[in-house]
Amino acid sequence: MIRKLLKWFLYLCLLLVAGVVVLILCKDIIIRNLTERRITAQTGLYVRIDHLHVGFTEPVISMQGFKLYNRPEYGGGLLLHLKALHIEYDPEALQSGELHLDLFRLDLEELNIVRNAAGRTNITDFIERAGTEGREALSRKLPGKDFGFTGIDQLDLSLGRVRFTDLRDPRRNREAYFGVKNLEIKNIRDEGDLYGVAAIVLLRSGLVSLGSPAKTGHNSGSGILDLGMDWLRETLGFGSSGAGGVSTNTSSAGSQ
Repeated sequence: MIRKLLKWFLYLCLLLVAGVVVLILCKDIIIRNLTERRITAQTGLYVRIDHLHVGFTEPVISMQGFKLYNRPEYGGGLLLHLKALHIEYDPEALQSGELHLDLFRLDLEELNIVRNAAGRTNITDFIERAGTEGREALSRKLPGKDFGFTGIDQLDLSLGRVRFTDLRDPRRNREAYFGVKNLEIKNIRDEGDLYGVAAIVLLRSGLVSLGSPAKTGHNSGSGILDLGMDWLRETLGFGSSGAGGVSTNTSSAGSQ
């Protein structure tokens, strides 16, 4: 009798070990499915992720093939396509209420900004829904923390195409191609440095140039940022004319 009990206990232990092994091997698939459902529940948007890895023993989040789709009032097409996203963060800083990234690698293939018939953009809608839910979820996990951005040690940035589609007035459709590949910037310390990164991206892509007239009347860092903001207004359809490097071809704005 005792021998039979030991035998069954051994079988049970083996089953438990096998279950743990299967869970470890399938954890990325499970996390990916849960993440897709969570994003859809929070934002109302359909999402597909080809691969998602969240490190349990290492502070790493890695994702490939992230596609987010618009709701019907924004045309229902593709909103965002990230070819790759890789984040290595400082867990001790996170516990202290600070967001510090050792490595941030982003490969954006396509972003489609859509203004619906009511004059509202899908990006504003998404940020409001996802941002509020995200902050609440983070506060629940780390209560009492007021998170602040404290820098990125290494940024690796690739940017493809951005389209703007106005469902009320197709004449205001815009398209811009950045063509930035593996732009590496180190030691980003605060949000102010991120504005500098935006200026570098616009200059590198050729969408703005140092020779372009800025509202400030000179080519200082603030002048470059003014150029960038002017380009953003034009691309999003807030201006009356196209910017350099921006196409107004309405037929291309709806293509993939």
